[in-house]
Amino acid sequence: MIPLGDSNSGKTGWSDMVSSSPKLGLRVGATGESGLGGMITADWTPISANADNQIVDVSAHRFRILAQFVVDKPVASHLVFSGRGGLGVDIAHATATFGNLSSSDTDTGLGFEFGGGLWFQVGSIDVGGEVALPFGIHSHKAALGSNDITLDYTSYDIDLLFGVRLRAK
Repeated sequence: MIPLGDSNSGKTGWSDMVSSSPKLGLRVGATGESGLGGMITADWTPISANADNQIVDVSAHRFRILAQFVVDKPVASHLVFSGRGGLGVDIAHATATFGNLSSSDTDTGLGFEFGGGLWFQVGSIDVGGEVALPFGIHSHKAALGSNDITLDYTSYDIDLLFGVRLRAK
């Protein structure tokens, strides 16, 4: 996950507060003879927060669950183009600790994503990669005097995926 930008113009937005982070995901789905299909995706990103310093310790995670429309089309012998688009939930969780004081909050927002890539078929296994543009929309503001954390942003990232797909015939 590489943060590209957000809806905030100041230094409090998504792309100012986080750095590139690894992502772990799982996809389950199917396509028919036409190459059209669907899948459910779930992923977890342990966010690399830029707010960490010697005084405040910040821990953040993002979880996403999306329903996606999929297109798989052969473009050459053993080479398949895969395109997808989906909609679902984007769950942001953050914890900040300052000495003995701790604040933690979770917000469930809207997530959507578009992606595509190339896969090389080797028997019933595909090896390849994709580029995706995930978006997350959150509008949670901390209540005055609470231990909540404000999670109010619209983010967009670029994801680079390298993986193995298992196919059943």
